[in-house]
Parts: sequence; structure tokens; C-alpha cells
Amino acid sequence: MKLTDILTILALIIGPIMALAIQRELDKRREKDKRQREVFRAIWATRQFPARLNYRHVEALNMIGLEFEDDSQVIEAWKEYLDYLNRKEPATEKQQFYNERNAKFNALIFALSRSLRYKFTRLEIEKLAYSPVAHGTWAEQETILRKGVVRLFRGKFALPVHLVNELPAETEEADQPSA
Repeated sequence: MKLTDILTILALIIGPIMALAIQRELDKRREKDKRQREVFRAIWATRQFPARLNYRHVEALNMIGLEFEDDSQVIEAWKEYLDYLNRKEPATEKQQFYNERNAKFNALIFALSRSLRYKFTRLEIEKLAYSPVAHGTWAEQETILRKGVVRLFRGKFALPVHLVNELPAETEEADQPSA
């Protein structure tokens, strides 16, 4: 057997195995990119308050550590933002606290966008989002309702009941048993 025959046989055996290994690696990279983009899209779509309270937003935030583990800039921005999310609201200087927290959130979105090769500017991230005032109103009303129901069920609040109209006289007679 000649050397060319041996090399041909080796190429026939090794070639498909290498092609399969390369294809698997490409598929893994494509799947990882898809998952990362799903996380980014969820955060991007819910970046305005009160949408940040949405389960989709919270789930995406919690997936960043897993899906972007190899990107140190994203992980650092994520940790800084989570640190602010886990802090209690201060008794004073609340506006400064929320401004700083929002800046950390915008820095996170910027790091995510850079990691995925989007070309958003910091200004676009901060300013180009829409959230109707009604969404904030609804969220506030839902919070008031939830707190009220909790107070009611815990016995901290009584539900007042008022009679508005008395029954008409003829209805009262109809309710009387006949002799």
C-alpha cells in the first residue's frame, strides 16, 4: 500500500469525524448566541418602569450570570446592578439612589449590547423607550389594591357596608307567607 492510499483512507475516516465535531461546535456557539440574544431582548423590551417588575425581565436578569459567564464586562455591570437592586431604599436621598440604580441598569444594557455587537449609544439606551403613563397608573393601582386586600385578610382593615335603599313596601308584603 502506498502512502497516498493510507492518507486517502485516513482522510476518509477522519474527515467526517472532524466535520461532525466542527458542526457540533458551530451549533453550540449558535445556540449560545441565540440564548444570549433572548436574554437581551427580554431586558430591552422591559427596560422602562414598571415593566422591570415583569417576570420576563426578572428571569432575564437572573440568566445573565449563566448566559454571559465568559464576558467579564457584562458580569461586572450585572453584579453592580444587582447590588443596587438588593439594597434597601434609603430613608433620605431617595431620588439620588434611584438615579444611581438606573445608571447601573443602563450600564448593564450597554455592556450587553456591546457583547452582542449592537451599536446602541448610551443616550439611545437611556432615552429611546416608550412606556405609557397608563402602565404606571395601573401598576400603582394594582399595588394599592393588593395592599388593601392583604390588610383586609389580616384583619387590619374593616370593609364598611352601607345600606343604600330600603326595600319597597310591596316587596315586603310579597315576602310575607299567606294564611
